[in-house]
Amino acid sequence: MNYYMLAEEEVAVARTLHDAGQYRHAVYHSCIAIELLLKTKLVQVEPESALLEGHDIINIFKAVQERFESSRDLLSVVRFCRKYFNESRYPVSGTAVYTKGFAEQFAQHVEDTKFYIDNECAVTMEDLADRFKGI
Repeated sequence: MNYYMLAEEEVAVARTLHDAGQYRHAVYHSCIAIELLLKTKLVQVEPESALLEGHDIINIFKAVQERFESSRDLLSVVRFCRKYFNESRYPVSGTAVYTKGFAEQFAQHVEDTKFYIDNECAVTMEDLADRFKGI
């Protein structure tokens, strides 16, 4: 599965929804994009991880961060995302928080995560050899 491509699709959906003023839905799709971006590296370093099957973004990030240190405080971003992944789908606290600025904050979180994936998570030849062992 190409998690990176799926993440890019979610980013495009989030932008479209943001432009349409559907900020709560844009936040949700931004959260999905962040999860998928993290899974792009998790699948490379732990291809059999059970975390690939769920939405446990905090532990997905921790597993990736074990291998690839981040120069930014992405754990707080991931925790924030975890909260609004559910809250944006089932807004028990109401929808007043879902403003244009709030959705843009999530878009920035996506960009920060993408920077981490693209620039700080360099897969080594050893990682690739482990990934394709036995094929």
